[in-house]
Amino acid sequence: MFIQIKRSLAVATLALLAACGGRTAVDESAQPAPDAPVTVAVHNNAFNDVDIYAVGPSGTVDWVGMVTGNSSATLTLRSLAYTAGPLRLLARPIGGRGLARTDPLLVHPGATVDFTVQNNLRLSTAVVR
Repeated sequence: MFIQIKRSLAVATLALLAACGGRTAVDESAQPAPDAPVTVAVHNNAFNDVDIYAVGPSGTVDWVGMVTGNSSATLTLRSLAYTAGPLRLLARPIGGRGLARTDPLLVHPGATVDFTVQNNLRLSTAVVR
């Protein structure tokens, strides 16, 4: 009886190891291409239209696009230089005062940045997906 329990335990252990030890293949198509653009999904909850700018790691500022008030738009960063270091996004109201700015963001090729612009510009947020 003791030998039979020992044998059953050994078989169960081997079955468990076989189930857990399998290798899963990495789906290469799920990986973004190294030159995939970074997209910015802007949700403008402010009344004013806003111009969106990107500030790269070297301090260069590029206009990314414009989003009308109380609407959303998806913009694309034109340069891959933004994946080389921290990126900041700025939103400047057209015909208004103030500036919404993000903390430094680390983005990778194919990333999407969700940038939400609030009426009180200091409450604007950004998240990298």
